[in-house]
Formats: sequence, structure tokens, C-alpha cells
Amino acid sequence: PPPPPPPAAAKAQRRLERKQERASELEQLLPTLSNEGYTLVFTDGSSELVPGIGRVAGYGIFSSDLLSISAYVPVHLRQTNNTAELFAVLRAIQLLPPGRYAFCSDSSYVILGASGAARRWKLRGWTGSSGPVSNVEIWEQLLSELSQPDKTIKWVKVPSHVTVEGNNEADRLADLGRLSSPLHPILHTPSTFSDFSAPLVTPLKKARFAATSTHDLSEVSRQITFQSPAAVRFSSVTANDILRSLDLEPL
Repeated sequence: PPPPPPPAAAKAQRRLERKQERASELEQLLPTLSNEGYTLVFTDGSSELVPGIGRVAGYGIFSSDLLSISAYVPVHLRQTNNTAELFAVLRAIQLLPPGRYAFCSDSSYVILGASGAARRWKLRGWTGSSGPVSNVEIWEQLLSELSQPDKTIKWVKVPSHVTVEGNNEADRLADLGRLSSPLHPILHTPSTFSDFSAPLVTPLKKARFAATSTHDLSEVSRQITFQSPAAVRFSSVTANDILRSLDLEPL
């Protein structure tokens, strides 16, 4: 018989099999949630370590007939992946109209905290099993939003690096949001700050709500208003769009 695989390879194979099993379970769970009246909302965060600058983060939110958002994490916040993942959930809840939602995220940090651990952390003075909890400001806002009676939310853990259509789109939007940050070197020119202080907006069909959002950029704050009856689609510029705007050759 062939020799057994090395322990590390066997462990990696087991992890892959568990992810595939979870993805298969999701294929059955997500349609069931939709049939029960839950709107699926996919969120994701993206963070990159940029030499000479530090971390730069963005987030994405995708719900097929409600939201498509690509934006950077406000520059006064930590620019970590966990911050981006958490901020995406907070913004989605703030923007969504009353209803029943299934929030789908590949972040164990977000799913664990939002489904109950954050309330325990707060009771312990924002201390977790491994020490002080980060992103307390965002968690406080999220707990406040979750206490409102107008939204019913289920939390769904999506395995990372497994193909789930809505999650893939949220991932793509998060990467674009990170690229649109004024902290990113491609935008590290003061003359471009006012031009790209907020995501671009284009019409999104079938949207059913109106809301107002403020997107912070250091001392610059721009207000974006969702137009009713049609809401707007948040989309981000690409690297080549930005380069062209600066009269530089595209990549």
C-alpha cells in the first residue's frame, strides 16, 4: 500500500474536506433561508499592508436586489481585516430597511461576536478570553443596532476560499474598496482627496429603500443620499480609472 501522507498534508486535506462539506451544506441552507423570507446579505473585508504607509482596508456589501457597496474603512479607524469585516456588517445593518436578513460572512470574529459573544465581552468591560477586545466603538454601535426591533437577523458562517457566489462578489467589492482608500499609495496625492473621498454612485435596479450615509475622510465628510424610489449602487473606481484621472498610463 502507498505510504500515508505526511501529518501536515493530511491535516490540510481534512480542512479542505470540512470546507467542502460546509459549502455543500450552504448550498441547501441559503435557498431555505430565502424561502423562509430572509434576504441574504454578504459582507466582506479586505486589508493590505502597504510599505511605508501601514495597513489599508476596505469593505464590501452585497445583496442581490438591495445593496452593492464598495468603500474604504474610514481612515480614523484601525485598518485591520477584522475592523473591515465588522464595519461592513455595521454599515449594512444601518442602511437596510426593516426586514428579515441572513448575514453571511467568512469572518469567525464577526460571526462569534455578533451572535452573542460581544454582549458577554461588554459585560466583562470589553475583555475577552485573550485580553482586551478591539474595535469597541464599532461593537457598541453594532449592539445598539441589533437591539432595534425592526430587523430580524440570522448569522451564517461562510467558509473562506470556497466558491459561494454572493460571498465572492462581496470579496471583490471589498478589494475595490481597499483600493479606493485615500491611504492607498495610488491615491496618495492631496489633489485627489476631494475627488475620491466617497464611492461613486450609479442606479441600482429593484432597490426598495431610502437612507442617508456619511462617509468620513479625515477632515473631509461628504454626504450621499439614497434617492427614492430608486436607491443607488455604491461602486468603486478601479486602479486604472484612478491612473487615467491623474493622466498616468494605465496598468
